[in-house]
Amino acid sequence: MTIVRPQSLHLGRLASASESGALELPASGGTLRVLHLADERPDEPRACWYVCLAGRVIVDLPYANFAHLRSQEACRVEAGIPRTLTPIGAATVLVIEVQP
Repeated sequence: MTIVRPQSLHLGRLASASESGALELPASGGTLRVLHLADERPDEPRACWYVCLAGRVIVDLPYANFAHLRSQEACRVEAGIPRTLTPIGAATVLVIEVQP
């Protein structure tokens, strides 16, 4: 039996080194997006995790629902649900898209 050493990702370095854009996750079929937010921004209604790496962000959802994320906090939003990301000041958010 061959055991393959798992690859590790340093999320803080990844976020600070990348501009906003998508990155493919190695051997997973998933993608990461790093968002450097200064203003309110609608996001795609795909199933994903939002991980706040720096600052604070509000994930605004329909019907007066929301998640207030501080640094190192995360939440998952299901596909088909509209959402808007609103930073409080400036924020860096890692978006991990979930494959169906």
